[in-house]
Amino acid sequence: MAAPHNNNVKDKILSAAASLLDEKTFGDISLAEIAARAGISKGSVYYYYKSKEFLLYDVADAHLEAMYDDLEQWVNDDSKDTSLPRLIRYIIERGVSGSGRNLRLNLTADAANGDTAIREKLLARYRLFCEEIGKLVVERRRIDSEIYTKKQQEEFFGLLMIILIDGLMIQSLLGNQFISEKDFASYLIDMFVN
Repeated sequence: MAAPHNNNVKDKILSAAASLLDEKTFGDISLAEIAARAGISKGSVYYYYKSKEFLLYDVADAHLEAMYDDLEQWVNDDSKDTSLPRLIRYIIERGVSGSGRNLRLNLTADAANGDTAIREKLLARYRLFCEEIGKLVVERRRIDSEIYTKKQQEEFFGLLMIILIDGLMIQSLLGNQFISEKDFASYLIDMFVN
């Protein structure tokens, strides 16, 4: 008999898988581990997900969508200071030290190791983040360029922020004490503002 449809069970599965992905790569995780972490039977996992790959896609989607939604919510909160310095600090803090950084690294590793579906999802989200972050930076920067168009500046600053976040995240996960996120954010703010 099939398990009853229950969104709470699916949420438990996604949460358990995301939690395990914070600890190790998806290839090292079994459906039995996911079921145990979720407190459900392995059969219930199979009821919602026919394979680990489908589960991984949903975990990736949920995590990346949550990151994007958090940024949108913060930027659109009129009670917050979303000036350029605060925007840069917010993006760096959330991108480097925020929850899910091991998950992001493991998803990136899976994508780089040949999981084309995850790679496409990550690249699509990166494009979305680059566009949004680039627009937000250029809007707040308020410095006209005689050399580059607004679109070129948005692409550059968006891509630069994504590259910096990923690089700093990796260094942070490695435990590199040489790099201070706060100092780096301050230098970056000086560079962007001046």
